Amino acid sequence: PPPPPPPPPPPPPFLMIRRPPRSTLGDTLFPYTTLFRSVIKSNAALDVRIAIGLGECSYDADQITLANGSAFIHSGTAFDAIKNRTLVLQSANEQLDETLNLVLALASLTMDQWPPVTAQIVKARLEEPQLNQTELSQKLDKAQSAISKALSRAGYDEIYSMLQYYTKKIETL
Repeated sequence: PPPPPPPPPPPPPFLMIRRPPRSTLGDTLFPYTTLFRSVIKSNAALDVRIAIGLGECSYDADQITLANGSAFIHSGTAFDAIKNRTLVLQSANEQLDETLNLVLALASLTMDQWPPVTAQIVKARLEEPQLNQTELSQKLDKAQSAISKALSRAGYDEIYSMLQYYTKKIETL
């Protein structure tokens, strides 16, 4: 028989996601980060640490190691200081960073405990916020009471309030 194919290359150690300009930063960055975390937590074997750098991109390159600007510097500094936290943000505004990182640390206490099924329900709710719980239960083929309990256990209302707070604060940058 022919030899087996070689294993696929390992995934890159860093993932860079560039988001739109400041005008939509609050509407995209943290909601997508929360969504990304809910996807990761939906697989019990995975975990993630996220360092978010807010700032400018003064030089764009296909390889992240060649790109430059304050966003990359802030992200690298945040990643170096991440320690035992799972989500850290850094911008040019240290006072805002302190406030948002405290909020993120408190939110992580909840989000890091989501079992996979709860993370999947939160993910679906974030992706389709226009659906009510009955519609979401039909889409996920789960009982409406299961959706309600999972969102309650996940602290979804508090997470949603945090997203709104984050959006207001990030617009001040």
